[in-house]
Amino acid sequence: MVWAILFRAEVTAIPQYMFNSNSKVRDISLTNVTDVGQYAFANCSNVRNINLPACTHIGESAFYTCRRSTVIASSATLNLPEVVSIDANAFYEIVFSNANLTISLPKCTTLGQGAFRAVNASYGMLVKEVDLPLVQTIGNQAFQRATITDLKIGANCTSLGQNIFLNATITNLYCEATTPPTIGSNNLGSPTLSHIY
Repeated sequence: MVWAILFRAEVTAIPQYMFNSNSKVRDISLTNVTDVGQYAFANCSNVRNINLPACTHIGESAFYTCRRSTVIASSATLNLPEVVSIDANAFYEIVFSNANLTISLPKCTTLGQGAFRAVNASYGMLVKEVDLPLVQTIGNQAFQRATITDLKIGANCTSLGQNIFLNATITNLYCEATTPPTIGSNNLGSPTLSHIY
């Protein structure tokens, strides 16, 4: 039975599909890993904590549908301090059980299509804050069906893809760009978006 994943210091990448659908993985502590491959932890149903302090890239669908029993980051912050890019559907339909969770991505410049699509869409959970101070582009459907209290987009953002807020519940959207980013179709037509700042 696997409860925790601890790799030697020289391991810097998790190959694609490595732990896909492994229901025994509980704690992921990968302090030297800089790259998580596509579907690496997809469908893992018992993950309790993720610690990726050196990771710069999260591949497509890396944590795809880790849901219901999933408790990602028992602390109040899911901090990925070095992540620069998050690929398509990386956190698609993931459920964070901590209602006060903050997702801090201080170096992220690229958020792929569906990256946080349907995050906390089920089971009445929400994310308190998503902070993207350096993001430049946000892909199509990135926050579709997501439930977030505060979504903060920094001054560098130039492009918001199509349907990024489709059927989302976002209380406050903050955008610091002096020149508003280009915006794809159907972004503001159907979300529950209470305030835009």
